[in-house]
Amino acid sequence: MKLVRNSFRKDGVFGELLDDSGNVVAVTAEHAYLQDDGTVASKIPEGTYTCQRGQHQLHGMAAPFTTFQIMDVPNHTNILLHMGNWPQIDSDGCCLLGEALAASPKGQMVTNSISAFNKFIELQNGAAQFLLVVTNDSYKAAY
Repeated sequence: MKLVRNSFRKDGVFGELLDDSGNVVAVTAEHAYLQDDGTVASKIPEGTYTCQRGQHQLHGMAAPFTTFQIMDVPNHTNILLHMGNWPQIDSDGCCLLGEALAASPKGQMVTNSISAFNKFIELQNGAAQFLLVVTNDSYKAAY
């Protein structure tokens, strides 16, 4: 799979998750972190990562759920692909999955996240892991 980021904003880093044929599986949103040079970035640098299936429990959730952890992200652990709407609220570095982007009073968001997440999990067809290539389609925009 491939994660292509195409928008770096103060309210999030946005992109698309593509399957191996280049089809859009989901739109994505990640927490935006202000850099010393005035740009924003996510916690996940460009590169190739193994994503490992496992049980995880997010803060505030009553029970764990099955998702994929993006392994070996430099200087970070527990970076997941999961459901959520607002990158600055629902993510502390994880990649949120949705069906579309939308403006809201809380900032740019992804919509129908649970549906998009379930579609993503179904597409994995029980796989224990997969490779994820992360690229930036446009360079980091100014904060």
